[in-house]
Amino acid sequence: MFYSGQSAAGTYADAESESEQAENNLRALLEIGLGTKECPGGYCVRLHLCINETIVTEEEFEIDIRNRIDSDPIDVSTNKDENPDPCEQFLLRCCPAEKDSTTTSPIEPAISTGRPEVIPEPPLACGRGYPAGHIVRVQDSSLAQYGEFPWTAGLFQTGGSAEGSAYICGGSLIHPQVILTAAHCVRNVTHPDHLMVRLGEWDIANENEPYEHQDFAVHKIIKHQEWHSQKYHNDLALLILDKPATLAAGINTVCLPKPGQSFDNRRCVAVGWGKDVRKNRQYADVLKKINVPVIEHGRCQEMLRQTKLTSVFRLDGSFLCAGGDADVDTCKGDGGSPLMCDRGDGTYVQAGIVAWGIDCGRENVPGVYVKVAKFVEWMKETIEREGLKME
Repeated sequence: MFYSGQSAAGTYADAESESEQAENNLRALLEIGLGTKECPGGYCVRLHLCINETIVTEEEFEIDIRNRIDSDPIDVSTNKDENPDPCEQFLLRCCPAEKDSTTTSPIEPAISTGRPEVIPEPPLACGRGYPAGHIVRVQDSSLAQYGEFPWTAGLFQTGGSAEGSAYICGGSLIHPQVILTAAHCVRNVTHPDHLMVRLGEWDIANENEPYEHQDFAVHKIIKHQEWHSQKYHNDLALLILDKPATLAAGINTVCLPKPGQSFDNRRCVAVGWGKDVRKNRQYADVLKKINVPVIEHGRCQEMLRQTKLTSVFRLDGSFLCAGGDADVDTCKGDGGSPLMCDRGDGTYVQAGIVAWGIDCGRENVPGVYVKVAKFVEWMKETIEREGLKME
């Protein structure tokens, strides 16, 4: 209940009229950060605050947000032709704003970047994401759910300035202060100051996500000493962040495999913000995912020899392959992003790093990834030399 004030005697003054209370409730919601834009018949608000086509009150918000995290998430249709989007942002919905007939003054939405007050506890173990759709459920199976792969990082080249940063590659958080990526992603980065890493990202096109991302400067870039810049052998690099990430909603580390561990014939998941071969090869705004089989090394070499690489091609031992299904492949812009396999208990271990391929999505032509299990000892030794402890 909202009250207009308190008297000197310590008793509350008369409650506001119903119309004033309704208006103030709506104002309070808009000030929490639900949106700044009007739409036909209402306001653009965060999805979880539009219940049954009504903007919930603050009291309802404090109850329902907890229920939605713990029970049914919100469906998001990605078919813009059938569902025109007047709000023009993935996580906003045009929600009718009921006003009492006696209310005459318009309600001006406030500018805010507030987030829901109830944040799920961060995963306690590496490789654990949040249940698919714990807040927002995306119906498009080609997209990752929010928080599903919370170790996925975006790498942005800044050119030495915080303004005008450009997404260049993906990466993964393997330690609270270390990003694993492909060496070719940072081949043209002349100084760590020209890189920025973002964690907790999902939709890179807007800032209206359920929880705030974390941005980091890069303290040091460490490429594998045997990286071959032309043949891409040993194509991995570690980025030491300027400070540790706070493991929280949407941010966690991925597990590393055992040294030499094989993932042959397993179906695994690759993610990235690169071109989507199923959607006219447009760059993805929302993190996309694909399910691909890991191909045995010798078989993959034979499959790649059927391409323009010809019969003389030899697949280096620092690579593994995954994919080969038509139109299911990583592509340009996905470099550095992780290939992950479920251990069977919902915990993901990183098997590969997106490296290269022949075109994108060609049938019987798998994508090529860095074999992470080959470099586990090198990663751990390198990280510990930086004064950081690996679990």
